[in-house]
Amino acid sequence: MNLPRISPAHRTILILAPVITIVVVGLFGRVVFGSLTDLFDFQLYYQAVQNIIHGQLPWAYGVEFYYPPLAFVPLLIAYAISLIGGGFLVFAIALWVLMLICNSITTLCVYYIGLRLYSEKTAFVAAILNATAISVAYYTLCRFDSFPACLAMLAVLATLYGDKTYGYLASVLGLFTKIWPIVLFPFLWLYNARKTSLTTEGKTRAFT
Repeated sequence: MNLPRISPAHRTILILAPVITIVVVGLFGRVVFGSLTDLFDFQLYYQAVQNIIHGQLPWAYGVEFYYPPLAFVPLLIAYAISLIGGGFLVFAIALWVLMLICNSITTLCVYYIGLRLYSEKTAFVAAILNATAISVAYYTLCRFDSFPACLAMLAVLATLYGDKTYGYLASVLGLFTKIWPIVLFPFLWLYNARKTSLTTEGKTRAFT
């Protein structure tokens, strides 16, 4: 995938903007509500991983975890890091870092997608709006949703820059992470078939 070059200044801003926003939102929650963030979902994730480690189903013992299998990719990474010590606290910190990385990748995807469709200025503004959105920062601190969102944006990015197979693959991986990214699949198919036909595109993807 041949992506256009980003100026060092823009790249730095796009990477730091999500970090700064998340820190500000987290500190605001700490000062106003007395808690850095709502860790209820993180506790469910932690318990679900422990259930798996001990040979149980994720939802054993009343744990309300009903996500597809690839949802465990970031959770298992965070849990493995927590094994060095610190238990749930280290798990939460590791998962925050992983979700922040996903959020930064999503921001860069928004920028590159904007460059493909609009002007550089519009692309940069769109990326900054994503990076500084309070809702995005909150979910980064509370849930693993940044991971499937990242896969969805990678699917769109790959498709727009000509890597059709990777676009489909990312959307399918999203299906096995949190279902909804698969909604992109028919739109990717329609976009890829704009110069041929839906049938031709289907045959091409099936045999390549």
